[in-house]
Amino acid sequence: MTRLTPLFVLALCATGCPTSVGPNPEDVPDRQELAPGIKPVLEITLEATEGGYRVLDSARRMGSPTLAIIQSRDVLIRAYDSSGSVIESVSVANPRQTRAAGTGGSGNLILPRGTVTVRLPAPERIASVEVVVRRGPNENYRQMLRVRSGPP
Repeated sequence: MTRLTPLFVLALCATGCPTSVGPNPEDVPDRQELAPGIKPVLEITLEATEGGYRVLDSARRMGSPTLAIIQSRDVLIRAYDSSGSVIESVSVANPRQTRAAGTGGSGNLILPRGTVTVRLPAPERIASVEVVVRRGPNENYRQMLRVRSGPP
């Protein structure tokens, strides 16, 4: 019986086993990108204060869009077109909260003012951005802000 087992396996492989093991080389990416490529973006700088958020600057530029892989950070920023459809959403750390040594407790320090800059794709379509603060300073704050997306 033991002599038949290798012959049986060999017969099975001859009829249907692939000749190579592993993924098809055609399906494997030949390079990895840590950041999206350079393209037109709307760069928006927001200021956060105790009173809320405001747009400090918005301009069309060439650059890499802010990565939107993680959507669970403290502040969610959604870009809308003129019809009210969401174009893109990114989340960022709360700009008014920072880690600081020697503050006691949780080690977080609340700043009176902070800024954050995001770069969003499709600048010609963006009419407004919504800021939603989920945690930290200004928690539960929500505001729709108009942005200008003129020529670069």
